[in-house]
Amino acid sequence: MQVHQRMDLDQINENEADHKPIKPSIKNNQNQNQNAKNIKNQNNKKRRNKRKFGEDLTNQQRQNQNNNKIKRRNSNNNGFNFVKPPINEHETKPILKIITKNQEKHDDEQEKEEEEEGGENKFARKLNMDQDSENERDSLNTSFTEIIDLQELAPWDYNDTNNDLFVTDYVNDIMSNLRDDEIINRGGCIIENNIDFMSQQKDVNARMRTVLVDWLVEVHRKFKLLPNTYFLGINLLDRYLTKKQLHRRKLQLCGCTCLWIASKYHEIYAPEMDDFVYISDNAFNDQELMRMEIDILKTLSFTLTVPTVLNYAQRYTKISSYYLKKEKEIKIISDLIMYCIEHCIMSYDLCRLLPSLIGAASFVYSCLSTKVFSIQTFENDNIDKVIGYSFNELIPIMTKIDLIVRNAKRSKHKAVYKKYCNQKFSNIGKLNFDKLNTSFLHKSS
Repeated sequence: MQVHQRMDLDQINENEADHKPIKPSIKNNQNQNQNAKNIKNQNNKKRRNKRKFGEDLTNQQRQNQNNNKIKRRNSNNNGFNFVKPPINEHETKPILKIITKNQEKHDDEQEKEEEEEGGENKFARKLNMDQDSENERDSLNTSFTEIIDLQELAPWDYNDTNNDLFVTDYVNDIMSNLRDDEIINRGGCIIENNIDFMSQQKDVNARMRTVLVDWLVEVHRKFKLLPNTYFLGINLLDRYLTKKQLHRRKLQLCGCTCLWIASKYHEIYAPEMDDFVYISDNAFNDQELMRMEIDILKTLSFTLTVPTVLNYAQRYTKISSYYLKKEKEIKIISDLIMYCIEHCIMSYDLCRLLPSLIGAASFVYSCLSTKVFSIQTFENDNIDKVIGYSFNELIPIMTKIDLIVRNAKRSKHKAVYKKYCNQKFSNIGKLNFDKLNTSFLHKSS
């Protein structure tokens, strides 16, 4: 573009001599201006005429559309015309009446009397409605009180009646259902009471089971799993050992598989197979873990919803909190109950008992040894009926718990002891159990 511009400039400079400029005349300029104005005026007039004509057309179209809408409405009204009726000339015109002051007073008095009569009727209607609503409320209240009376809520459930998470209306049914599952052993959900299932094994003994459970406590703590996962995993392990012969090389594989199944049942994010392979130092591979999972589930008939000791422990900690005021004390007692329960599960002598019996013995031992309540309150408040066991039935189990807890520091298997020597669990493992009040173990009432 610059080259073309330069070429044009050169041509103009060469022809400057032949160029003669024309002088502009004033008359010619005036005529040109007038002609231009006339042309503009004519164009403006044409545009105005066109606009008027267009406006007229649009107005006519709008009127036609409105008329059509009115006709359609009249046709759709089923014979009802909303057009003002024509005025008949033969109709009588309204007559004007002159009213005196006395007539006005008389009319006002009549209106007041009518209003008073109407008000009395309305008030009577309101009274009837209020009485009906009160009767309905009374009937609802009586039905509600009847429901509560039928359930006979315990004193430790009164404060939680409005809290749906504690399900105080169904808690007795839930606990009785768990006890029924234990008694009937529905679906083989637990080990039969006091069966020596490890004596049936040829290559595995009770001491190996204790070593395995001690290691699983550390694995459960390493993976930061829920308590429900641990208790269900031990339940699956013991039930499988009662029904199948197991080689000692596969004992660790069986324990990891039971914990893996329980984690898939309870956890939101369960550990993967590689995690169990890694934590077992490659003692088995993924395929062996999957085959063991299938074998365990088939052997146990996929019965995973079972009563565990944790179900009873959670209920009994709620009962113990009724006798305490401070939250710190409630936390200490609940951790002490769980400490006793985990030692019971590791012990082969106590793990064969019913979960309800283990939970009840741990609860009563923890509360009586720390003087949360006495034997008299245990009997007066009918706690024996709530837990389902008398005090005399619990004494032999509580004596075993007392021996295990006192010797926990000197035991070879210290996974539970180390776990509870943490501030998260109120440092229960560091507690001096020799100073606890255990005189109730030597009494029989």
